[in-house]
Amino acid sequence: MLRVRIVDVFAAERFGGNPLAVVFGAETLGDADLLGLTREFGFSETSFVVAAQGPDAVARVRIFNRHGEAAFGGHPNVGAVFAMALEGWPGVRMGPVAIEQMIGDLKVELTEQAGEPWGARLTMPRRFSKGVSCGVSEAAAMLMLDPSDIAIVRHPPIVASLGLAHLIVELTSREALARARPDEARCARDLPLGGAEAIYCYVAPSLDGAGLADIVARRFAPFDHHKEEPATGGAAAAVATLIDHALPVPPPGPRRYWIAQGRETGRPSRIGVVVGFPDDPARVDLFGPCRAVMAGEIAW
Repeated sequence: MLRVRIVDVFAAERFGGNPLAVVFGAETLGDADLLGLTREFGFSETSFVVAAQGPDAVARVRIFNRHGEAAFGGHPNVGAVFAMALEGWPGVRMGPVAIEQMIGDLKVELTEQAGEPWGARLTMPRRFSKGVSCGVSEAAAMLMLDPSDIAIVRHPPIVASLGLAHLIVELTSREALARARPDEARCARDLPLGGAEAIYCYVAPSLDGAGLADIVARRFAPFDHHKEEPATGGAAAAVATLIDHALPVPPPGPRRYWIAQGRETGRPSRIGVVVGFPDDPARVDLFGPCRAVMAGEIAW
């Protein structure tokens, strides 16, 4: 029997964040069936929770988008762990555990409030890396903005990754962020760039301490079915790391950043990132709240 839970990931409120279908019991299904179910749901990704292949993980999570299986995803893993807890999946409520992923085993942890599942936290699978940069005029053209809307104080428009590459562009104001639109013809000319097929643009205030909560972002994927995504965990983690690296004198860690995304899509999200672990400065954790929406069975 196939069971499914629909959860809103990084949801600041019900029907916010990034909607995700989490399917259980699909061990015997082939890739074509998993892809068909993913397209049937119509979300950006679907997570399939199956039995672990090795002894060290509590489960294997396979992530599919409309094109096939993905090696990793932020919200598909956070949402999967939350849904696993709701399903009573063995071991998931016992503290930090491992789940198997195409990119490798991930360290994940269920987060709770008042004894009930609230969300999940995962350690990003790759060390932070910066790739190629692009010119201010090129970035502005892709976003249909003026070059004066692009900020270069912290970094130039640059490809960065903690597992999935994005072109990260800082903007000068929330007004510019609201005006941003992808020019698909220009993006088709300039992307992919350094492995990045999507643009993550953001605005941040002057940051001088921990508990930072005013970063606002948008993610454009001009070649995807969903042109703008309401919550993108991997890209948010890369932005928080870029910002943290630009602090003149970082305060003692760990340091927590909050990124708001999705307002323009009608699905406000709240994404948490923790950096600056004293015992592992390269570690970056991603976390956030989830909301249960519905549960049921899939006819098969």
